[in-house]
This record gives sequence, C-alpha cells and structure tokens, in this order.
Amino acid sequence: MEQAYQPIADLLRHVRVRRRRLVRLRALGKGALAAAAIVSATLLVSRALPPVPLSVALVGVSGLLLAAGVLARALLRTRVVPTDRTLALLVEERIGTLEERLVSAVDIADVAPAERSAFAGAMIADAARAADAIAVERVIEPAVLRRAGFQAAASVAALAAALYLGRHSVTRTYDATTLALFPAAVGLDVTPGDARVEAGHGLEIHARLVGNAAPVVPQLLRAAVGGDDWQAMEMEATPDGRFALALSALTSSFQYRVVAGGASSGTFTVSVVRAPRVASIDVDYTYPAAFGLAPRSERDGGDIYGPPGTTVKVRIHTDAPAATGQMLLADRTSIALAAESDGRVLNGALTITGDGSYRVALADALGLASPGDTEYFIRTMDDRPPDVHVVRPASDRRVTSLEEVAIDAEAADDFGVASLELVYALRGGKEQVVPLQIPPQQTTVNASHMFYLEDLDVRPGDFISYYVRARDIPRGRRAVEARSDIFFLEIKNFEEEFTLMQSQAVMGGGASNPQLDELVNAQKEVIVATWKLDRRNQATRAQSAQDVRAVANAESELKTRVERLATSLRTSVMRDPRARLPPRRGGPSGAPAARPAGEKPTEEELMTAAATAMKTAAALLNAVKTAAAIAPEMEALNRLLEAQSDIRKRDVQRQLAGAGSGSNRNTQDLSSLFDRELARDQQTNYENSSSAQTREEQEASAADKIRELAQRQDELLKRQQDLASRRQQLTAEDVKRELEKLTREQNDLRQRAEDVAQEIARQQEANQNQQSESQGPQGQ
Repeated sequence: MEQAYQPIADLLRHVRVRRRRLVRLRALGKGALAAAAIVSATLLVSRALPPVPLSVALVGVSGLLLAAGVLARALLRTRVVPTDRTLALLVEERIGTLEERLVSAVDIADVAPAERSAFAGAMIADAARAADAIAVERVIEPAVLRRAGFQAAASVAALAAALYLGRHSVTRTYDATTLALFPAAVGLDVTPGDARVEAGHGLEIHARLVGNAAPVVPQLLRAAVGGDDWQAMEMEATPDGRFALALSALTSSFQYRVVAGGASSGTFTVSVVRAPRVASIDVDYTYPAAFGLAPRSERDGGDIYGPPGTTVKVRIHTDAPAATGQMLLADRTSIALAAESDGRVLNGALTITGDGSYRVALADALGLASPGDTEYFIRTMDDRPPDVHVVRPASDRRVTSLEEVAIDAEAADDFGVASLELVYALRGGKEQVVPLQIPPQQTTVNASHMFYLEDLDVRPGDFISYYVRARDIPRGRRAVEARSDIFFLEIKNFEEEFTLMQSQAVMGGGASNPQLDELVNAQKEVIVATWKLDRRNQATRAQSAQDVRAVANAESELKTRVERLATSLRTSVMRDPRARLPPRRGGPSGAPAARPAGEKPTEEELMTAAATAMKTAAALLNAVKTAAAIAPEMEALNRLLEAQSDIRKRDVQRQLAGAGSGSNRNTQDLSSLFDRELARDQQTNYENSSSAQTREEQEASAADKIRELAQRQDELLKRQQDLASRRQQLTAEDVKRELEKLTREQNDLRQRAEDVAQEIARQQEANQNQQSESQGPQGQ
C-alpha cells in the first residue's frame, strides 16, 4: 500500500520544493521593494530636517526600523508549510484531467488502514499511475520561477542602491543618535583656545566634532571675563567639515566656549592687548655752526624739516611700555631706538642728508608689535628768499591829510629774517626808508609803523606809495631781499568831499568825472603790474619780455585815452561854454605864453604832462627796463590825481554857488531860466494847493537836514584839528580811542548824507512825474 502511494508522495514533494522557492522569491521581491521605498523616503525626510541631532536620529532610526520590519515580515510569511492536500489541490488545478483522483488518494492516505474501504488500494494505484505521468514542471513552470527570481533580484538591488546612496545619511543618523543619546562620548576640538589678540584686530575661532559627523550647528557662547551673561553666536560650516566664526575689531577681553548639540567644550579666554604705539614725537634740532642758528625744539611733531647737516634727536612717547623700537627709513635702513627705564620713552638720532621718510616700529616684552602705520616726512630746506607782505591795510585807501594810518607788515624766512623796512615815496618822489624793529634770529617777524599824514605836508591830490622789503640772514652768501606788493594812499579833502555830496543832494546830480576816475585806477594797475614784473626779475633773474611789452601796450593805450580827455577838457562841459580864456601876457592872442611864477597849471596841462610821462614809461617798458619805468609811471599818476582833485574842487565851488542862489548860472542861460519859470507857472495852474504845499514842505525839510549835516561836519573838523594840536599831551591809548570815536562819527555822518541825497533824488523824481502828468492835460 505504501509502495503504491510513493509516486504521489514524490510528486507532492517536488511540487512543495518548487512552490516554497517561488513563494520566498516573491516575498523577498515585495519586501525588498517596500524596504527600498521606505529607505528612500527616510533619506528625503532627513535631508529636509533642520540640523538637530535628535530629530535626525528619530527619523533615521524610525525609517531603518520600518524598512527592516517590512522585509522581515515578508520573509517570515514564507515559513508557512502547505499540507499534502493543499499541494494536491494545486496539482489538480494545474492539471485539469485528474478529476480529483490525486486529492482522493491523499485523503485515503491520511485514513488509518483499518478504516479504509475496499476500493482504497485501487484508487491509490490509479492516482499513482496518474501522478507518475505528471512532470513537476507542468505544475510550477520554470518561467514563473525565473520571473520571480528576477523580480526579487531587482528589489534587492533597489534596496542595496538606496542603502548605498544613503550611506552618509545612515552614518549621520548613527552619529546623531550617538550625539543625542551619549553626548559625553563626543569630543569637541576648538582652536585657538586661549589666545592673545591685539586691540582692533580680529580672531577666527574653529571647532569640529571628533569622530562624529552629526548634522549640528555649533554655537559659540561668549561672555565678559568673570561674567555669566553668555551670548550665543552660530558658527558657519567650512568645506573641510569644520565650523568657524570670525570676530572682528576686538576691543576687550572675553571668555568663550563652543556647544554642539549636547556636547560642550571647555571654557577659553581671549585676552585683548594693545601693542605699544606712538603717542607723540618731540624733535630737537641742532643746526650746523655755519648757519648761526640756535638749537630748536618742536613738541608733538614728527615731520622733520631742516637744512642738510642738521642733527636731529627724536624723543618718541608711547601709549604703552615698549621693549624695543626702530626708526624704519625709506631707504630700507633702520635706526635702533633706546628705551628708557619705564619703556614709555624711546630716543634716537639722525642727520639730515636728503629728502625721505620714516616709520616707528615698536614691540612689547611679549613680542606684540606695531609695524608703524604713520609715515613721517624728512625734508631738506633750501635757503629761499623771505616771504614778506603787508598785513594791514592790504589795499589802496583814500585818506585825509589829518588821518593816521597804521601799516602792519609780516615777514618769514626759512632760516631767519635779518631786517624789515617800510619804503614809501611822496608823489612818486625819492623813496624814504623806515627801519622796522624786529627781534633778531627769528624766522617769522611782525612789525608796525604809524603814518602821521599831517607831518608829511600832503594836500588833496597827492599820493603816497609804500611797500615793505625784508632781507634774510646770509649763509655764506649775500643776503637775499624780497619785496611786498605796492599800495597807494590817496589824499582827499574830506570837507570838500562832504560839501560835494551835499551839493549833489541839492542839485540831484553828480559832479565827479568817471572817465578821469577810470584813468587813475588804470594807471595804478599799470604801476602795480610793472612793480610785480620788476620784483620777479630781481627774485629770479628771469624777465619775460612778452609780459613787459604787454604792460607797455596797456600804458600806450592809456596814454591815448589821457590825450583824448585832455583835448576834450579844453571845450568840455566842465568849463562854462560862454567863457573864453584871455590870452596870457607875453604871447599873442590865443597862444599860450610862459606861465607866471606861482600860478598853478590847468587841468588840461596836468593831463598833457601825464600823457608825456606815460609815453616815457611806455618807451622804457618796450626796452624791458621795468625799474626805470616806475618813476615816470608814478609821475603820470601824480598828474592825474592833481587834475582829479582840481576838477572836483572846481565842481564843488560851482555847485555851491548854484545852490546858494537857487539856480545854476554856469549851466543855464537866461532863456532856460525863463522857460523854467514859465513851466512852473503853467504847472501851478493845474496842481492843487495841497500838492504844492507838500512839495514846499519836503524841500524845506531837506534843506534843514542838509544844514544840520553841514553843522555836524564843521564840528567834527574842529574836533579833528583840536585832537591834532593836543596829540603830544595825550597818551597813545587816548589818541587811539579819540580817533576811533571820530571815525565812527564820520562814518555815521557819511551814511546820513547819502540817505538824504537818495531821499532828495526820490522827491525830485516824484515831482517830475507829477509835472509830466499835469502837462499832459494842458497839451491836450
């Protein structure tokens, strides 16, 4: 019986083996594929997480455990062993011609022999014959096994690839788990640890986890030395796997430690120290004996200026004790500095041989050094000419003959000023030299001189030219002289000027000659230009003929203008056109004769003399003789100023005469006066009584103001004369105080006179407008 069942048992055993292989391959494929998906998802999630070790550890461990669980569950399910009946049913299902004979044979085999029916043997034998004819490949085809094997291999490969690609994440997960669960086992390497840093410089701190690559951002905790107020700053990752934090411009010491997850480093101290630096430099100069200059000291300087051969001792003060120091020269040489006992003062010496520079490098006892950021200059000083100029008044001025003019001068020289002199000339005449008192052996000097004009016997129309010259101390050669610019003091008669202003206010017009004023100013400009060219020639010994001839052309053009004005003066409106000059005695009628002794020349004669002097000056300038041309230029200016003064004086007298009689007889004839009276009579027919009364009141008020100003001017002149007579009895301070007071009153009086003139001009304009309006209806 058992022998008859053997073919059935062999068939079922082979089917069981092939079925177990197929089930395991399919389970492995599904489990590996699911595990690969879980691993990939875990990698993506862990990459998106912040670098917190605990989070990374939880996600990584959870993913790995889940993947392992899915794979294990799939493999464990393959351990279920199917029964013979299950396998017989599988064979019956795959082989459709058995008609359950194989299942019935399996069922009969499970029944005890005693309980089997009489047909049991025949049924088993029949099933055995059928089973013996069945090949196991027909039940489970080899292609199905191969397909399942390929699928399992692919799933396993996917899982392996996911694990390979995520090997770093797996390592990070492991390190993060270790750091989160066992922080004491993770070490932190921090550099530089304790450090000394120069104030104002920076420090870069590095940290790394020893044997651990957990995704963590370390923090640097910083607090003052001895304090507990810790401030956190995140460190940045570097390409080499470390973390760094740069601290810049440190000014005070502090303590710090690094914290990474649960791991912490020790506490370190950073001491902020200051390298010694230069606080100030004192320089002592010892000049060569040939210069005759006393030694000089300069405090809180640094730059060195002196003639070649000068010995210079430098005394360098530092802000902190210095152990060593050097003067680093521009030619790459150095001079050692000797430190005093306290280390805060270092001394050195050098001799000036040429231009250069130096820096001061210092170092303390611990080696902290400052390279010398500030560069100081070394300059050799050549013996240049003195620099001299007038400080006050540094411009031309118009003054009265009773004024006092203070001249302030200043001169400077690189090695000392030997003399300072004020040079002046009256009316372009011989130069007068006034030595000014200055201290000896000084490089910069100041001096003053007071001009007492009443002692110089000047009159309106005169002028005083002045300049300042200085000589330096000779150094094995002749002394060099330098001159300042030239300036002019024009003498005016203030009483006539005020009267002219008063008469202008009454007559509503000006009495000056603008053409002559322009000529005077132009001639002064020519003199100044010639003076500067001559001064440049004396200083540099190089004269520019082109510049000198340009001034000569300007003088020639000015001469032509003067001649034209002199010609116009013979028949100009400045004279009464009805007057005729009588012939001078000793000559024919209309021809000029010899001028009697003591008779003053006329304006046109003065202008002609000025033109003659200009011609001489232009010829000398064309010959490039600047020094010789100054004298005729001065003479021309003197003649122009005399003519200007005479014209102004005559205009004042004419206008005063016109103002006193109520009309201007020099500029109006009888017909014009008659026309004016007729126009006034006609006007009164059309103006009301109130307007006429108002105009009369305005004229009366203006006249009262003018009389008041004239009285004040007379009083002011008397006070000036009184002060001049009492000058010797007063102190210099009293004289200065009185002069300042008179000047203030004079300026106030001038301003009030100008205001009155403007007011009268406005009234006259208003009256003319009113007359025009009233004459309009009459013409109609």
